[in-house]
Formats: sequence, structure tokens, C-alpha cells
Amino acid sequence: MTEIDYNIYEMSKKEKLDVAIVSYFSSVVIQYLYYNTPVVMLTSLPVIVFAFKLFKEYKCRKRKDLLSLQFRDLLYSLSSSFGAGRHLEEALTEGRSNLTLLYEIDSPMIIELDNMTRRFQLTNDSEEKMLLELGMRSGISDIRSFAEIYIISKTTGADIVRVIEITTGNLIDKMTIVREIESYVAQKRFEGRVIGIMPVFIVLFLRIIAPDYLLPLYQGLQGRIVMTISLLMTLSGFVMADRITDIKIWDDKAIKAGNRKEKCKKTRGRSKESDTSGTSRIYKQARSFIKCRTRSEECNRDNS
Repeated sequence: MTEIDYNIYEMSKKEKLDVAIVSYFSSVVIQYLYYNTPVVMLTSLPVIVFAFKLFKEYKCRKRKDLLSLQFRDLLYSLSSSFGAGRHLEEALTEGRSNLTLLYEIDSPMIIELDNMTRRFQLTNDSEEKMLLELGMRSGISDIRSFAEIYIISKTTGADIVRVIEITTGNLIDKMTIVREIESYVAQKRFEGRVIGIMPVFIVLFLRIIAPDYLLPLYQGLQGRIVMTISLLMTLSGFVMADRITDIKIWDDKAIKAGNRKEKCKKTRGRSKESDTSGTSRIYKQARSFIKCRTRSEECNRDNS
């Protein structure tokens, strides 16, 4: 039983071969358009290493997105199971059965639920502890927040069904809004990539239609410098457009960075006390609900 590290992706031999071929020949074509020399066949080799890194980051991000999407579907099942009076272990087992109807058996959330079941049978660890560890490993704050809220509700003796119902509803609403934002940003990201790659097609068009027009840029030191600056500006524009549209919604580091900025603003007196993190609002709401519930139970015991 091996735990999945969502920050590390191991490429298969086929993936390495495909990425190496595509990145190498793409780099050779682009550099040859800008420099018109066969030396680019050697200078394109380091691009393969950089392409491997980008591909691993892309696959890690896609795996986290898939895990968060499947966790949202799991929340629907957990909410109905808790409403029917089932415990967390039974709710997770039923949720696993429901997920198999929607996703493949080797999807991340189903694998994690299978690992939880085996680990519970071998080590007798609690399900909420394993959910908390999943949230820490994946870096998805919503999974960790759900586990923390469940642990607090269980230890304080609060109404778990009511707390989970509120928490699940808020998390599902947040995830739905996030998906709508991602669908809109994906369109803008595609437009930015098309605009960023346009200079390469313009150079290709000029080389086909009027090759003499670009001939001075391929001769002498000044022409090489101009083409190098043009290539660097094209790459920087492509990277900037991609970073602007790269919204790290599920990244714990981005959330913590935002919270640190908010704390700095509070200490400097620039803003009043506020919390912009959706998961923090859910966490505080659950804690306040649990405290009120506990106080009311203590008052009832005192009166009796």
C-alpha cells in the first residue's frame, strides 16, 4: 500500500519519449526560423529537460484538479449518508461505490478510498485522520478543512449531521463557483497562448512569401541580436500570458500567501479585520456552531 504524493509525478517511458520528440523538434523548428543555422540541432537538446519539468507540473496540477472534482462528488454522497445516520466509515464505503459509477477504478479518489479501507483494517487508524493526511499530501485545503471540522465536531460532541450538512453545502457551493471561474479562465488562457505563438507564424509566413526580406537578419552580429531579442520577447510574452491566467485555486501555498498578505494589511492598519479565504470562513462557521451547540447543551444540563 503506497501513498500518492500529489506533488511528484513519475513519467512513463512512452511519455518521456513523446515529450522528448515533440519538444526537441518544436525547438529545432522555432530556432531555425529565427537563426537559419543547423547549429540549433544542438542548442535544442537542453529544451528536453525543461519540457520534462513542465510536463510533470502539468500532470500534477491535472491530478489535483481531478481529485478535487471527485471529492466534490464524494461530498454529495457523504451528505446523504450522514443524513441517513451512517458513520464516516460506512459513508466513505458507500461514497466509494457511488464514485465507481462515475469514474474509472484507477482514479485518484477511488484509490485513496481503497487505501483508507486497507489501512483501517491493518492499523485501525481513524478515517478522519486519514482524510486529514490526504488533505496535507494533496495540498487541497478543502479536504483538510472537512477533516478538521469533522474531528472538532466529534471531539466536542456537537451535532455532526448538522455540522457536516452546513460544511458540505458551503464547500460544494465554493467548488461550483471555482469550476465556473476555471471554465472562463481556460478560454482566456487559450486566447493568450494563440496570441503568444503568433509571432512564430508571422516569421514563417515571411520566410515563405518573401525570404529576401528577412535575409539581413540572418547575416552579421546585429541581425543575430535582433532575432535573439525578438525570440526572447516572444517567449516572455507567452510565459507572462500563461502566468496571468494561472489561478492556483487549490494550492495551499497560494492560500497561505494570501492570508499572510491579509495579516500584513491588518497590522499596518490599511484594512479592517476580514478573512477572504473560503475555507477559513467555513472553518470558523463550523467552530462557532459547535461552540453554540456545546453551550446550549451545558445550559440544559445545568437547568435539569
